[in-house]
Amino acid sequence: MAGALATVGGFWTAWATWSWSSLLLPMIVLGTANAACQVTSNLTLARAIPANRRGLGFGVKQAAIPLAILIAGLAVPVVGAVVGWRWTFTLTGLAGLVVTIMGLRLPPGPSATVEQPGGRDRPPMSALLAVMAAVILASAAANSLGSFVGMWGFEVGLTPSEAGLLMAVGSALNIMVRVFSGHRADLREGRNLPVVAFQMLVGAAALALLSAPSPWTMVMATLLAFGLGWSWPGLLLYAVVRVGRDAPGSASGVVQAGAFIGGAAGPALFGLVAGSMSFAVAWRMTSVLFLAAALLVFYARHLYIVDLVARPPQTPLTYGGGRNRPSRTTPPHPGSGNEST
Repeated sequence: MAGALATVGGFWTAWATWSWSSLLLPMIVLGTANAACQVTSNLTLARAIPANRRGLGFGVKQAAIPLAILIAGLAVPVVGAVVGWRWTFTLTGLAGLVVTIMGLRLPPGPSATVEQPGGRDRPPMSALLAVMAAVILASAAANSLGSFVGMWGFEVGLTPSEAGLLMAVGSALNIMVRVFSGHRADLREGRNLPVVAFQMLVGAAALALLSAPSPWTMVMATLLAFGLGWSWPGLLLYAVVRVGRDAPGSASGVVQAGAFIGGAAGPALFGLVAGSMSFAVAWRMTSVLFLAAALLVFYARHLYIVDLVARPPQTPLTYGGGRNRPSRTTPPHPGSGNEST
């Protein structure tokens, strides 16, 4: 479905848009394609990749997002300068068509899991809502960074080409750290949410530093914000899916909903504050958002641990950190196998 929506949205944008009003509907279609792709890919990774490689899998998957932004940023001037901007979206439609064809050729997935006598083992909703709130705030801050850091660079004295190069280097760092964070997650038994909170705290410090109107400070803060402050999405999704019990798709869907809400609201709020006050105040505001998000992640981890103790999952779960030997393991559920994830 995601591929079909991307195909329709890409071709529609390329050949049937002539004004901003005609662009609205195909953008909604492409946004829906993105949403469908996110949840489907999260569920596929949770089911298809071995437990000891899922961290890397989610890291690679989330690294595709800044990579896609980087490619799109290069494609518009390169492809657009040669054959026109419409061909950029034509290529998007063709890519969606390839995904659709490949998806139709895949064998049917496994049948639904047979429910245990006690019913479906669901993740704790209170912890999920805490994570969702954290993601809303963190996504609002991170997407504001991506939307306005180029403009801020020009304000503090960088040339447009220097600002563009800085964003490209920041995106490259972001890609590498997301993959590395996922790889490191596979080497320990849980304790991923504290790492996510640490990355958000680094983002808070970097955005606070970014408010200083100095070119050198701006460069260092931007690289730190992109490299560490925005490197948490893959690790957070992996952590949530890991304790998602029998519903990894719905658990990741709640997180993705938070990302979409924050991604839409954050830049709008930032622009409003920057326009009515100043860029410096807006950067400090996003720093506070990151700080609040980190605190919510710590709180969500507390809720998850309380739930694991009070309601052991049907499949025993290792958590609390540790490499060769996990810090803690939930007691086995009657009739369940033993698995370390």
